[in-house]
Amino acid sequence: MIANADPVERSLLRDALQSAGALPSSVHLGLETPRTRSGGLNHYLSELCRALRVMGAPVEAVVTGDKGSDVSSRESFPFAVSTSAQAPIVWRIFRMWTTAIRVGRESNVVDCHFALSGFLPTHIGPLRRLPLVVHFQGPWADESALVGASWVSCWVKRQIERSVYGRATSIVVLSRAFGRLLVERYGVDPWTVNILPPGVTSLIPFCCDRAPSSLI
Repeated sequence: MIANADPVERSLLRDALQSAGALPSSVHLGLETPRTRSGGLNHYLSELCRALRVMGAPVEAVVTGDKGSDVSSRESFPFAVSTSAQAPIVWRIFRMWTTAIRVGRESNVVDCHFALSGFLPTHIGPLRRLPLVVHFQGPWADESALVGASWVSCWVKRQIERSVYGRATSIVVLSRAFGRLLVERYGVDPWTVNILPPGVTSLIPFCCDRAPSSLI
């Protein structure tokens, strides 16, 4: 990651690593808690934060959700619920920003898992000065277009994506196809793209070396 950054970004990353040892503290900007919606992005964020915590790294994650039911799982998932996932979008964006600043004040790295969640924190306030890692799991604007969103909505989403991805020190993708998409469609510097194939969390212990065909 450090080798792929430009000299300024490389220096920021080195400072972060040196100040926190081998495990820098990070604040993750996600979408929702896994209890709110059991999607791939939310599960990815949850498991990543869980793994970092097991390794001893200081980690926080800011998401939306139900404070009443989600806060009880603090031991297993280090999140800070900013507001309800059903709140008006402007309020969600604002609360994500203020909560990220509050819980990330000791962080060395910002890790963004959804472009809209990272838009304000990476542009306004103290977190904008920190190295930014982005986990890209698909083109938000294009996916919205496929489900019938207006061209205005898709244009705004694309600009938000471009702005956040363009500020990234490093962007993590799960495949070469996503890496190529970032470079060709979003104008991202190819040297910031890092391809890390996804792992699999086994929910069912299998007794054979092949999963039942019904699960594939």
